[in-house]
Amino acid sequence: MSRPSDSSPRPPRTVEVSEPASISAPVRSRHVDNPKPGDLDGELAVSGWVLAESGPVERVVAVADGRTVAHVQADHPRADIAEAVPDLAHAGSTGFRMLLPAAVLREAEEVLIGVDLDGKAVNPIWRLQLGYGREAVDDPAENRLRPRLLRALRREQPAERSAVRPPEPPPDDPFRIVAIISAYNEADIIGPVLEHLERNGISSYLIDNDSSDDTVERAEEWLGRGLIGVERVPVAGDGRTSWKAILARKVALSRELGADWYLHHDADEVRESPWPGMSLREAIQYVDSLGYNAIDFRGLHFPPVDDSFRPGHDPREHFTLWEEPAEYDRLQRKCWKAGFSGVSLEDGGHDVRFEDRKLFPLRFLMRHYPVRSQAHGTRKVLQERKERFAADEIAMGWHRQYSGVQGADHLFMKNPASLRRFDLERLRLETALEDGRSTPAPEAAEPEPDAAPVRGFLDQVSPTAISGWAARENGAGEPLTVDLWDGPRVIASVVAEDHRRDLEKSGVRGGRAGFAIRTPRELLDGRPHWIWATAAGTALRRSPLVLSSASRPAVTPAAAKPESAAIS
Repeated sequence: MSRPSDSSPRPPRTVEVSEPASISAPVRSRHVDNPKPGDLDGELAVSGWVLAESGPVERVVAVADGRTVAHVQADHPRADIAEAVPDLAHAGSTGFRMLLPAAVLREAEEVLIGVDLDGKAVNPIWRLQLGYGREAVDDPAENRLRPRLLRALRREQPAERSAVRPPEPPPDDPFRIVAIISAYNEADIIGPVLEHLERNGISSYLIDNDSSDDTVERAEEWLGRGLIGVERVPVAGDGRTSWKAILARKVALSRELGADWYLHHDADEVRESPWPGMSLREAIQYVDSLGYNAIDFRGLHFPPVDDSFRPGHDPREHFTLWEEPAEYDRLQRKCWKAGFSGVSLEDGGHDVRFEDRKLFPLRFLMRHYPVRSQAHGTRKVLQERKERFAADEIAMGWHRQYSGVQGADHLFMKNPASLRRFDLERLRLETALEDGRSTPAPEAAEPEPDAAPVRGFLDQVSPTAISGWAARENGAGEPLTVDLWDGPRVIASVVAEDHRRDLEKSGVRGGRAGFAIRTPRELLDGRPHWIWATAAGTALRRSPLVLSSASRPAVTPAAAKPESAAIS
């Protein structure tokens, strides 16, 4: 059948099933159900069963335009086949189901369904002839094959994106990886995350948990450019999110989307190859070639140090300081090879498990951006997350990441002096050495064991001056050097040795612990700047304060009232 002369890609409106003249041994029998629209617009669901004399069929493949576009196992339960063929013990596990996204079908006129028993050749068992039409039809089932994806595919692609888009795998290299992403109200970050995956040769599939913002609309801009599907999973009647149901859906999709490898992915993550010059797809393919079937990730947590992140910013460019994740968040075994039995996502989804798992000994890297600003953290945690967690999942120890957030005065920003500067190449080397047990990973600088704690205040941040005081708790030692930060960068360092009468009356270093500088002109640009003051790696109290060159009073970023600057 010919396609319309219109160059716009279109999903199939009709599907005709035909069989080759004969089937090849060792396939004994097979059947394909009438292909149906999948749950997503434009998606084609193909199901059936394949019975081979030699045992279960591990690869049912779909080939379009000479390329393998999907492969799944024929291991789904089929009681009817077990009853009809009692002489074969494996007959009861011969069913299969595969989802062919519209992004895969849009260029194909024919899809060949076959079995690959030896990894060398495909034995064809069905042919699907795809028909295309211009006008909508009356049949609702057929109308479901005309997706909103069509609108996305018709959009002009910006030249700059086309220039960096990775080439499609050649026909002799059908290796395919799908990141199954779950999201709820992540519109501000979903675009850069999908772009990073596409540039790294990874397809993506989005499960949206009934977002109230425009997460889906922002994601759909990437349909046909890496993103192969978007589906909505509504919340339960009580308004609670079932994370267990989302994890189960991801496992089910990993048996149907027909890829070689899968990533259990969140919308606020960016994954990296552990080797320079190698894309994420190339790195996973290399791991596969070595005989491993699962990958762990080293998590890097990037907290905000100011409130300047804006929707659509690339988090990799904006966030440059990181810290180690909490202990419960360090296990990140979230990437696995398709084709193994009993896949499950344990420990709240942190550990993929299945029979014969062989975990690659070197962790890949994962940048995590769960909170992007003070305002975002307050909204996300207090308004959108804590009330949606299911009680039984909390009882199981899940969703602990926000247990310490009790009210609107919680400070989500982190002291920049306590964080490490991000250096991708150094972290790659450090992780390789750590995983190889050659040397322990370097730790951030810690105070000397016998050094007394630091105390002090950031008293004033104004268009004219920045001032405060800092000293050791016991008043001993040399004067402290105070670093002043504008978000993630140090703008000045000053020794806290100025005399102040209030400090003298309070017995703080004989009154010689104050500091003050003239506000740098570069900060007087009309934009807000979050100013931190740190000494010996400790943030002084009231840090950060917001500087506004519009001469408004300095305020704390949290809702709580500012502390008194009195000596304490």
